[in-house]
Amino acid sequence: MKFNPYKKGRQFEYRVRDELLKLGLIVFRTAKSSGKPRNTDIPYPPVDLIAFTRDGRVIFIECKAGKYYGGYKQKEMRYFDVLPGPYFLVTSYNLKEVLERIKEWMNKKQ
Repeated sequence: MKFNPYKKGRQFEYRVRDELLKLGLIVFRTAKSSGKPRNTDIPYPPVDLIAFTRDGRVIFIECKAGKYYGGYKQKEMRYFDVLPGPYFLVTSYNLKEVLERIKEWMNKKQ
């Protein structure tokens, strides 16, 4: 069965979500985030997953199913300064590394 790009991305988001749930995070998926800001007047990037620790800290995750993400990170970094928590860009190639970074972040004291 051949996946269209949306389905491929959604499946990867589910995979990342499941890994975050295993870490004990509470995870929300924002469907059809589209990878670009909907309104340039609102300084928040579209993220695919928003996760919370049990003590209320928040992280934002953008998922890219492939290795290549077209310079997205560099183009949109201006939006990430306003997020009230860390931002992680996850690809299918760096998933394990990012999960380790998230574990380290979770173990740091506030």
